[in-house]
Amino acid sequence: MTSPSHELAQIVVERLASEKLITSEDAKKMVGSYAEGKLRQEDWRLALEKGEDKEGKQ
Repeated sequence: MTSPSHELAQIVVERLASEKLITSEDAKKMVGSYAEGKLRQEDWRLALEKGEDKEGKQ
């Protein structure tokens, strides 16, 4: 059974990935840290920049 924080984190990162703001690979990696409140500003920035790079190449 997962915690409510983990469930919410899953919903948020899946939505970000579906909107192509972050990659699906990064979304999978981020769920646990996001649910625990351990993501830093730099983590978000890198994920968003990688999402932009991938979006620009398609």
